[in-house]
Amino acid sequence: MLVRYFSLLAVISVALASVPATAQNYTLVWADEFDYTGLPDATKWTYNVGGGGWGNQELQFYTEADLDNASVADGALTITARLESLGGRRYTSARLLSRGLGEWTYGRFEARAKLPAGRGTWPAIWMLYAQGTYGGGGWPDNGEIDIMEHVGWDPSVVHATIHNEAYNGLIGTQRGASTVVEDFDTAFHVYAVEWTPSQIRGYVDDLLYFTYDNPGRDWTEWPFDHPMFMILNIAVGGTWGGIDGVDDSIFPVTMEVDYVRVYQDLQAAPSVVLTSPEAGDGFDVGAAVSFAGTASDVAPGIETVELMQDDGVVARLTGGTASFTNQVADAQPGCYQVRARAIDGDGYQSTTDLIPITVGDATDCPQAPYLIAAHPIGRTDADEIEAEYFDLGGPGVAYFEFGNGNMGNGGIRQGEDVDIEPTQDFAGGYNVTGITRREWLEYTVDVERAGRYTVDVRVAAGPSGGEFDLAMDGTPVAEGITFNNTGGLQRWNFIRIPDIVLSEGLQTLRFTANTTGFNLGKFTFRFAAPVASEDDAAPASFGLTEVYPNPVRDRASLTYQLDQPGPATLAVYDVTGRRVATLADGMQPAGTFAVPFDVAGLSSGVYVVVLETAQALETRRLVVAR
Repeated sequence: MLVRYFSLLAVISVALASVPATAQNYTLVWADEFDYTGLPDATKWTYNVGGGGWGNQELQFYTEADLDNASVADGALTITARLESLGGRRYTSARLLSRGLGEWTYGRFEARAKLPAGRGTWPAIWMLYAQGTYGGGGWPDNGEIDIMEHVGWDPSVVHATIHNEAYNGLIGTQRGASTVVEDFDTAFHVYAVEWTPSQIRGYVDDLLYFTYDNPGRDWTEWPFDHPMFMILNIAVGGTWGGIDGVDDSIFPVTMEVDYVRVYQDLQAAPSVVLTSPEAGDGFDVGAAVSFAGTASDVAPGIETVELMQDDGVVARLTGGTASFTNQVADAQPGCYQVRARAIDGDGYQSTTDLIPITVGDATDCPQAPYLIAAHPIGRTDADEIEAEYFDLGGPGVAYFEFGNGNMGNGGIRQGEDVDIEPTQDFAGGYNVTGITRREWLEYTVDVERAGRYTVDVRVAAGPSGGEFDLAMDGTPVAEGITFNNTGGLQRWNFIRIPDIVLSEGLQTLRFTANTTGFNLGKFTFRFAAPVASEDDAAPASFGLTEVYPNPVRDRASLTYQLDQPGPATLAVYDVTGRRVATLADGMQPAGTFAVPFDVAGLSSGVYVVVLETAQALETRRLVVAR
């Protein structure tokens, strides 16, 4: 019921065969049967009050606890919109909310109601988020579910709609459907939605006419995983209800509500128990910490069990076995909080309480790896370190951050000052945001193979690009790594840093930002070759060090090094010698540079990347494969 700009073309009329409501093990958990007289039950309903237009340029003033606008008698709630001036508005009405008194995640939400008729009316039965978890903390980032809306200028057509960051009325992309209810104003009908982790379904009288599936990507398309509350109201006029004006001769008009009911499947969530470790368990440094427990689900069964240190996933077990066990080898000194989370095939999940454990001296909580053991490097062909999994230890120990509090809006590790947010692309997960020059993050790592490594750093930046340094135990291993605009703070690119020489053993990786205004996703370490010693051949001081990936489908990263400042040109040519892109041209300082190259405008084939300075020229072949 918040801001939207509907037109006849924007309302999706659905011509589907009647489909009955799905069978669930629903139990009634909350209801108002309106079997009393007077004002709405104050233990179940509160009010929005005011006449600010409510984001929709509406014309009414919503009153509080006024029997003229909201009253209960003869087994029904009556909301009345009246032609009377109040608070600078021409009309009065009521908007009832269950916020703070009834809030739920998932279930069946229904109301049996008879709607008002007349040009300019806009009644709604809908749901809104209880807390601003995602994005900017408000609408549409955190979602809206419209169970029923009707506009008087389009009689007999009712609508079910969802709004989120990706699809909303501000930009005309809301997802919804409509169906015809001929006697909407003379008879009662049951308007309902069923909301599960995987789907939202809209019904009239148990006939399905709207479905929105969880795309399974990120919160911008599915913020519907946190509590929401019910709302009942009649608006007057507004950006949708007032498209054809308001007929003053119809007032007063009413919406009568026979009941509001909320059902939940109390057996939907799986059961999970963590039997070990137990609270207070202490472990020796270097020991293996064993996770063990049981998980069960009536149907469709357990899909995944995640073993976690606080918000971080230590291990993910699949297969749906009733019991699970996993070990974290070589635990490092520190104070940790562990738990287990079970997710079933429908997306329902349950989590155990956090269990505190210690490794080493229980009286000392030093800087420690977030996942109990150090991040391995050299164990596999591609060892990843998520940016948000920086060490425990707090500000000035594990990180330096200018701000106070995690301002990432929906990120994990809310007790830290580092800003963490959900990543808005196919990769999902989280990223560090709000990066400011001179801030740093540290990660305890275990280099299992000494050698030469290639490091891919996942970053996102606006027009100013970014720059950072990497160091191991205080010794620089990559300085002044510069990258250009990736297309925005959620348009991601891998910056490849070749020829980093690492010695074996437990070390501390430090990431330091040299510029402000970019995001950090993760590090990927790839073993390239062994070295005889740490002083083995230094990396090349000039040249095209990497074209990655190659072949490329959509975007490549071109990395080059300059041993001295001066004019430099980086360009791409097709096989006829025609220049198709200029990626760098002009005076540049000495250093290592990574440039993203979007090949969307190129056809499949072979191209040549040319790096040219006053002293030298180098070429690399680039293959574009569609």
